[in-house]
Amino acid sequence: MLHLALHAVTVADRFTAILCNCRKIFIRDFVELVQVDAERFASLNQFPHPQFLSEPLLMNPR
Repeated sequence: MLHLALHAVTVADRFTAILCNCRKIFIRDFVELVQVDAERFASLNQFPHPQFLSEPLLMNPR
């Protein structure tokens, strides 16, 4: 019984780790996409600094 409980905890931990990694990767990719859009926007409009468009997302990732 104890073995099954430990196994369940290990599986849950792995699942949580996978979810956290996916979320980090998703947020990172999303920020990179926004930066690419910001750079494209900057090249079209001679925008002063493309970085500041993505900063609000980094400060407040929902």
